[in-house]
Amino acid sequence: MDTKAKKESGKLNIVDNDVDFWKIWESNPKELERQFAPIMWIVNKDKKETYDTHIKVSTIETVKARECVPCKLDVSYGNHAEKVMDIYGTDLPSSAPTLFFVHGGYWRSGKKSWSGPMVRNAYSWGVRTIVIDYPLAPQARLGTICNATQECLSYAMQMFPESTFVIAGHSAGAQLLLSLFHKIPGVMSISDNLKKRVAGAFLISPPYDMRPVIGIRSINKALQLKPEEVDQFSAVLTVSQIHPGWFQNQGQVEFSFCSGEHDPPALILQGEMYAAMLKQAGFSVNFRIISEYDHFTLIDNMVDAHSEITNTLKNFVLHCSESKKKANL
Repeated sequence: MDTKAKKESGKLNIVDNDVDFWKIWESNPKELERQFAPIMWIVNKDKKETYDTHIKVSTIETVKARECVPCKLDVSYGNHAEKVMDIYGTDLPSSAPTLFFVHGGYWRSGKKSWSGPMVRNAYSWGVRTIVIDYPLAPQARLGTICNATQECLSYAMQMFPESTFVIAGHSAGAQLLLSLFHKIPGVMSISDNLKKRVAGAFLISPPYDMRPVIGIRSINKALQLKPEEVDQFSAVLTVSQIHPGWFQNQGQVEFSFCSGEHDPPALILQGEMYAAMLKQAGFSVNFRIISEYDHFTLIDNMVDAHSEITNTLKNFVLHCSESKKKANL
């Protein structure tokens, strides 16, 4: 199929929902990068200042969470210095719901020490939060990073065997969690018994198609993805490769995808396509675009107990956890 797309008023118009729409920029690496770079779509604000504020707000709030919420930091889940997690809400009942969060950072940066803006609010809902670190590129390949994420989730679920889990991630972290659902050569999967305890996936602006990354040198220089392997990490191409164990959990695991109005339109379009594919496969899916938010303020506003992103997360976590409990009665 010939791909036809045009840019009008910040939105992409695509013929026939073609997942190959991004190829119109394939011969222009600079434009390809612009189309998928979240910082380029920030409006009415200084781009660098917005990103710096994002790091500052997230760091300050994580420090406050560590001071105010009973927690255990740097819990090891594997034999690597970066395989550590922070557990918030250690005084909650073992049966309390767990929010398992994976930070973004283009797979090459990011830290749990500035990834806890949602922790204090989640604690007020009676929800335990686990925030993780994982090996980063270029020292680790993408398959290794995916394995670390799933290793941590498996370890955490075994630590709290009475808890239902909602997994959540931002940007690259959300992509790592998408890998949990698809069969990828060389990438482990949590056991079917553990799959039954995952109540929902709350994924914020992930790249659903990794093929454009090959042409974005600033990212792929660290990831070192090869053309022959990139398809398997692309969720929009692998819906037919969802692990059978998730279909056994169908109707019990729910998906919520969130993007900001000022996220890259290409990412939003990928998300709409993938959400439609999951719905067609029989899963419960919601795709939401939050007005006025960009890629970074989606996370920053989790500090605010009354923000739209916080209320969306709260309603999803509590709904999924309650639904899972009823299903297991």
